[in-house]
Amino acid sequence: PAWQFGRPVRFTHEIATGLAARGYQVNVGTTSCGAPAEANTDVMTRVVDGVTVSYCPWSRRLFGLMSPVMQDVARHCSTQAAVAHVTGVWRPSGKRVYTDLNARKVPYVISLWGDLSQYSFHRGRLKQSFIFYLLERGVANRAAALDATAPL
Repeated sequence: PAWQFGRPVRFTHEIATGLAARGYQVNVGTTSCGAPAEANTDVMTRVVDGVTVSYCPWSRRLFGLMSPVMQDVARHCSTQAAVAHVTGVWRPSGKRVYTDLNARKVPYVISLWGDLSQYSFHRGRLKQSFIFYLLERGVANRAAALDATAPL
């Protein structure tokens, strides 16, 4: 895992390994950004502490990191999933992932990590507000649960 990105990576790792230790099959799709497989141009799949992790190639785009391959990995995983956990909003790759989860009626939980806090909206206020009302509000409203680590 890309430990240098801190708490979100640690939290996701703890949730995934805790579920795996209880006998659940857990698949994690993530970018290879900051991971040992960062330079790979193909998906690299490893088992980390009982969790199947697919590290997907990525590129930096106008609105952040983008990984079309990760969207494909998420689509495949959603065909077998009972529930999905998504870390954060404001991710360009997320729209197709949420569309697939909704189409398959797979409930999802979003960990927001302060993404909807006042701080977040004050950084690039116009852009964040536009994207939120255009895309993210519907995603958040359809979530089975929101895990908020900062005031909304």
